[in-house]
Amino acid sequence: HLHGYDAAGSAIALTILRNPLAGDHGGRWAVRPGEDYPYTDNGFHEASIRIHPHEGDWRAAGLAARAAEHVHPPLVVADTYHSGSLPSKGAFLQQDPPTPAVLRALKRAESGEGLVLRLVETDGVAVHLTLGGETLGREVQVTLNPYEVQTLLVPDDVSAAPRVVGIAEFDLAPGEGET
Repeated sequence: HLHGYDAAGSAIALTILRNPLAGDHGGRWAVRPGEDYPYTDNGFHEASIRIHPHEGDWRAAGLAARAAEHVHPPLVVADTYHSGSLPSKGAFLQQDPPTPAVLRALKRAESGEGLVLRLVETDGVAVHLTLGGETLGREVQVTLNPYEVQTLLVPDDVSAAPRVVGIAEFDLAPGEGET
């Protein structure tokens, strides 16, 4: 991860590594350097930077999606045919229309009652999506406001409606999740 960057005119400046001794901010807990805490950014590092030249607006270039792909490249597992209960092909998760809204997390709910999806609208434009596929087992309608981060609980019980929850997966008070 980059620690900082800025752009002015045609120049881009990147801070890839920094090496402050410690961040105790005068708390005096760092008595034995290297023993009480690890040195910040000390040791071997790898960095990867992509530059995506484009014409026009950054939204049209899909830069938020390109950045997500760079940070989390697809994991490919080569396998051959074998027996099992799942069909030979299917859709893990579908999004219609395919927009720059990015799925940041998909996991089982802490309560075990369903799946939690964290969605982020990255282009500053309100979007309405239909999510579906084998994982959800149904179609779910989602509306995201510009730059909204939304945590959605999709219960396993298909008769129970999906609902927006807080980041800790607690139900929100009426109006609390609205922007």
